[in-house]
Parts: sequence; C-alpha cells; structure tokens
Amino acid sequence: MTDFIDYLEGLKEDRPALAALRRGLGYTADDAPAETRHIIEPRLSQTTSQSWERACYIVGPLFAFHPESIDSGDMGWHLRAIRGDDPNETAVERRFTQLLAAHPDDLADYLRQAVSLLKAKDQPIHWRRLFFDVLTWQGSDEDARNRVQKRWAASFWRASFDKPTGAQTPTTTEEGE
Repeated sequence: MTDFIDYLEGLKEDRPALAALRRGLGYTADDAPAETRHIIEPRLSQTTSQSWERACYIVGPLFAFHPESIDSGDMGWHLRAIRGDDPNETAVERRFTQLLAAHPDDLADYLRQAVSLLKAKDQPIHWRRLFFDVLTWQGSDEDARNRVQKRWAASFWRASFDKPTGAQTPTTTEEGE
C-alpha cells in the first residue's frame, strides 16, 4: 500500500501522468481507459488481489484529481473539517451519509463526490488511510468494512471532533487492523 501511495506522491509534478490518471475517474478496474491503465498496471503484479486492484483504480484517479496530502484523519474527519459546526450545513452531511451506506460497487462514485467537496474547500486528504480504507471496503470481510464505516462515522459525528484542524491528530486504528 505504501508503495502505491509513494508512487502517486511521486507523480505530483508529472502533469501528463496525473491527467492520464484523472481520465480514470468514474471507471472501474475492468473498464478504465488505456491511459489510466498505463499508469496503474505497472504497479500491480500477477498475484495482485482483486480488492487491491480495485482500490488502486479508485484511489489513483482520485489522487490525481486532488493530490493535496495530510498525514492524519480519515474520510469522516476530512468531511467534518469542511462541514464545521454549522448545523445548517446539510449538503456535506447528506453526502457523507450516502458515502457511509455505499455498496462496494458504488464506493468510487460516492468517494468522487466527497473528494470533489474536499477539493473545493482546499481540504487535504490522508491518502494512505484512504487507500487502506478503500482496500478494506472492497474486500470480502464485511466486519472489516463495518469497522471502517464506524470509524468514519465516529470521526464525523462525535463531539470530541468539534473543530478538526490539520494539526489535530484524530483517533484512528492503524493499517494493521
């Protein structure tokens, strides 16, 4: 996982590669454009699991769309940061609720909407955490998927996260979950 995110981070200045990855937004690993495959496939092996491959084809184009990084937080925390304390801010909460309920086959679409909101507000993303969470979501372990959903929900709704900032360290489980 770290290798794939390191690879993406290394592409931040490679405008043609980022453009090729962005062309993969909205596509699955099965129907991604050739330009996107050209960037992702060299990072996969013959023994790559299907959930790993799907995670690469979801996170890679999203990263290219909004490559701003932070080393803390999860998707719930990031969306809470842009929602803030405004009780009238229902659009972010509505999108987050839809994201939490997403079936693995629909996750990419809901994440694209969430990342679009984050980009509009200049909110960076913890890409390593997101990759791990997407990988878990795409896997066959429903209990693990539920743990990701629960963590995101806690990050978004719990009172202890009233004012997330880039410097705050939210409570998350590590990749070895």
